[in-house]
Amino acid sequence: GRPQFTGRRSALALGIASVIGALACSVQAAETTGSDTQSADSAPTLKAVTVTATRREESLQKVPVAVSVVDGEQLERDNRNNISSIVQQVPTLNFRTGASNKDTSLFVRGVGTISTSPGVEPSVSTVIDGVVLGRPGQATLDLLDVERIEVLRGPQGTLFGKNASAGVLNITTRTPTEETHGFVEQSYYSGNESRTRFGIGGSLVPNTLKGSITTLFGSYDGNVDNKANGQEVNGYNRKGVRGKLVFTPNDDL
Repeated sequence: GRPQFTGRRSALALGIASVIGALACSVQAAETTGSDTQSADSAPTLKAVTVTATRREESLQKVPVAVSVVDGEQLERDNRNNISSIVQQVPTLNFRTGASNKDTSLFVRGVGTISTSPGVEPSVSTVIDGVVLGRPGQATLDLLDVERIEVLRGPQGTLFGKNASAGVLNITTRTPTEETHGFVEQSYYSGNESRTRFGIGGSLVPNTLKGSITTLFGSYDGNVDNKANGQEVNGYNRKGVRGKLVFTPNDDL
């Protein structure tokens, strides 16, 4: 009887093992299918980066130029208010400060222009919506309504002119929308530094003309006391306004 009993036990054990194995395979297949479905649903989607480095809107992947792009919303979140503050986010871009605005300059890959003359054209060109800022001090402006900033490394004279032999800082501002919109922003920092911005925009003529205007007031007392006259040094007092109009006569044009 012992051999028969052993045989039945072995057959029973094999049957139980087969059932457990089938259940395990089913559970594993269900988990795999569920994880695949979940990963497919939660897979991150990369947004296409559009640049105008070649004077036309193209995907960054298709542009044969060494370009770094910084989003305008990201600059606002990081409190980057001017050109000198964005160099921390763009590789190979440096900003050289001086005694005054005309002594400042941008460097790309270590190449730039050092001069104390306000009439010298820099070798790193600053362009805003296709308009070239041809003097060194103009690159110190405060940023308003920025959609994106493109840093083009290397000579760009073919499309951006003779004062772009080292690179280009290409700034694109936001296009006004049809919906009426506005904002007010007040910032205060240590050292009695204050910045106020407000703007409004929208449709002026339905389906034909839309525009926006933004104003900036900024002040800073400085960080060095001049004992001779009681004033402080290294401060600033800035005011600025920027407007943009988009005119579309008809669909054909």
